[in-house]
Amino acid sequence: MRHLIIALIVALVATFLSWGMISELLPATEFLLYLNILPLLGGAIISGSHAGPSEGVFVALVFVQWFIVGFLLSTVFSKVFRRA
Repeated sequence: MRHLIIALIVALVATFLSWGMISELLPATEFLLYLNILPLLGGAIISGSHAGPSEGVFVALVFVQWFIVGFLLSTVFSKVFRRA
């Protein structure tokens, strides 16, 4: 259960930062674009648009991507700290 909560927090923070990228509120938009290249490409494939995905599809895929990353990191770190 702890892994899911950590993954949810990571996904929410990353989605919020990515929303800032879409809105151009953050100065590091190019850096965030590289971190979110998979949701960007996946969204373009899903929506069938060569110009890029719709905002809703992109945000959903960013959330899914960072939820998975957060869950995996939580699992790895819990095993590392349990051994130490």
